Amino acid sequence: MAKKIIIGIDIEPSRKTFSVAIFKHGERSIRRLQGLSVQDLISLIKEVNPSMIAVDNIFELGSASEIFSIFENFPGVEIIQVTGPPFKGLSLQKIAKMHNLPIPRSSIQEAETAAVLAHKGCGCKVKLFEDECEIIVSRGRSPGRGGSSALRLARMVEAKVATVTNEIASILKKNKIAFDMYCEESKFGVKRALFNVYVPYRVIHRVLRGLKGSQDVNVEIKPVRRRRITFIEEGKESKLPSLPKRKLIVGIDPGMTTAIAIFDLDMRLLHTESKKEFHMDEIISRILFFGVPLIIGVDVNPPPQLAKQIASKFNAVLSYPPRNLSSRDKMELLKKHFAGSISELDVHERDAISAAIRAFLTYKRLFETVDRVIDYLSVDIDREEVKSLIVRNVNLKDAIRKVLLGEIGSKKSVKKIDEKLLTSRIETLKKQISERDRIISLFKEKVENLEREIEKYRRREKALLGEIEKLNQKISKLKSDVMREKTLQDMKRQIESLRSYIRKLESENRNLREQINIMNSLRRRAVKGEITILVPVPKFTSSVIDDLIEKGLIQDGDVVLLEDASGGGKSTALNIVKKRIKAIIVMKSKLSDQALEIFEKYDIPVIDGEFLKGHIKLEAGTYYIATQKLEEAVDAWKKKVREQITRDLKEIILEERFREYTQ
Repeated sequence: MAKKIIIGIDIEPSRKTFSVAIFKHGERSIRRLQGLSVQDLISLIKEVNPSMIAVDNIFELGSASEIFSIFENFPGVEIIQVTGPPFKGLSLQKIAKMHNLPIPRSSIQEAETAAVLAHKGCGCKVKLFEDECEIIVSRGRSPGRGGSSALRLARMVEAKVATVTNEIASILKKNKIAFDMYCEESKFGVKRALFNVYVPYRVIHRVLRGLKGSQDVNVEIKPVRRRRITFIEEGKESKLPSLPKRKLIVGIDPGMTTAIAIFDLDMRLLHTESKKEFHMDEIISRILFFGVPLIIGVDVNPPPQLAKQIASKFNAVLSYPPRNLSSRDKMELLKKHFAGSISELDVHERDAISAAIRAFLTYKRLFETVDRVIDYLSVDIDREEVKSLIVRNVNLKDAIRKVLLGEIGSKKSVKKIDEKLLTSRIETLKKQISERDRIISLFKEKVENLEREIEKYRRREKALLGEIEKLNQKISKLKSDVMREKTLQDMKRQIESLRSYIRKLESENRNLREQINIMNSLRRRAVKGEITILVPVPKFTSSVIDDLIEKGLIQDGDVVLLEDASGGGKSTALNIVKKRIKAIIVMKSKLSDQALEIFEKYDIPVIDGEFLKGHIKLEAGTYYIATQKLEEAVDAWKKKVREQITRDLKEIILEERFREYTQ
């Protein structure tokens, strides 16, 4: 097993030379060197080939560009700043003391301490390069000018470049490594090839370890620099600042020269750019300056790995055509849908713009539908968030609901209030619909019961009429018999009694019909929201409440008319709270403090019947009240509760301030 080698570096007081300590795991001795220049330092690192370099401040080695230049020669070496991220406030001496190490007093001691602390796992990683690198395959020698020998040499060299290029592509595919390949082809093979590979340098170095260049072919593996030096502590990289909200459509044309075109969702061009060595980190930075990409568009199929990687980082939708767009296709897209000057663009920017236009046209109808529906609804809503969901295959109804209810995205405080009001309104409407359905169902049931009663009386009436007919026949027979006169008189009295009973039944029938008409009228008014049906509760006791709930006479959303509030406490209040009633009207006595506390806790208004005296009506055995008057009473109760809460808060604040003052 190879020994782990760590080099500790510290700048000397002259600020021009460095002290170095070479620490080998498993060995007691540490090699110490002093007075090394930057070039000496580079030579030493090449000679020792360490797995880790430890410093207390990376910027002691020079400016950011100088640091990149030094470590570009050693992209696989891990760099540790043992004092942690900049400005954390921990010195090397303090960290050494924390780990029971001698306090370093000189530059060489600080280098040694840095190496030992790195071995102990202290500090943070310094990241200079992206998890991305370039592989450049090129001709090792030039064939020269003219002549048959120059042609033979060109044929041989360019054929070898093509062979090495294909070999690298095969190795990358075999190892399932994402890459994009761009070749500068010739009639003999390949002059130059560029691989953009989306894994760290150490991975490529290991995978291509057996592949070597030759006199005829150069193979260069280069790490891609980060835009700035990054410090990673405990495996966590600092997060990017909050991203702008604006959604973008970005067209990308990768290649040796890469171009991007950035549009907003209304296809206004915000930025277009093309350049060589336009790496992913720089492209992402450029996009973030304008917003967050919703759609990444390319003009080829299959899409390049660069586009896939960027789309993945932003969770954007990747849009690509079923087949590669031809030059004619791209020009038609530009002429029909691009308002800018085509002549001012290079060929790569045109390709990027046409890719973005094609991506936009794929979703244009969906976007227009979103705008049309939102205009019709006349709601204040973030259209871009709705379009973002639509693009990700959420149906329009659900997308609008999610954005309105704040289930996605961050909202401004004003919008939050509007959304809460809207949510409350939706919930209120749902409850009203549910309440109306319940009342309709209740009235239907009562009507059915009354109709059954009427049918029962009709059958009874019919039976009685049959009996009368029989009695009439008997009377007819008795008329001829004087001896049966008394019996006849009795029968007449019985008939009269039966007729009187029939009249009574008919009167009851009329009364029942009148009650049905009244109840139907009340039902229609309740459905319209003009009145609210009240559920009478004769006594506020657990037994009475449980009986009414068991019979289904108290339902969710009911308004309870409490005829006598005495006798109930906390448990009785909890029983009735389970049904989530809308309000309680107390007609007689007062509720106990425990019950009032429970109702206030669950935000159930308790209204004094005196406040509604004269407004509670009784018709056809049904108590009801004008909905507007009830809402006024509920609002008054809520206002009273809010005022009480405000007073309580003020008292608490006053007591707290007084306590702070006395302390």
